Amino acid sequence: MVRILNVLEEMKETQRVHGGMLQSLLRKVNEHREQLEMPNDANLPLATAGDFDAFEVKAQDAAFQTAIVCTLCPRKNGPLPLDPCSHLAATRSA
Repeated sequence: MVRILNVLEEMKETQRVHGGMLQSLLRKVNEHREQLEMPNDANLPLATAGDFDAFEVKAQDAAFQTAIVCTLCPRKNGPLPLDPCSHLAATRSA
């Protein structure tokens, strides 16, 4: 019985540490997301086929894609685990 309680205490501590690390990462991602703005050359909404073609060319740029996704699809409850904006903390701090 003592062994089970010790294991549960270790699990509780591990979960507490992981929770703190996750909160720290989420804070960093959300700080950088707030700094992100819609690119000036996005020209939304797209009204013509020509607008769409121009947008498609710009969308080849990964930074442009990220800015569009993070601006148009903000997460109300924080980013998803595979959120395309999650790498911003690493790229902006470099």
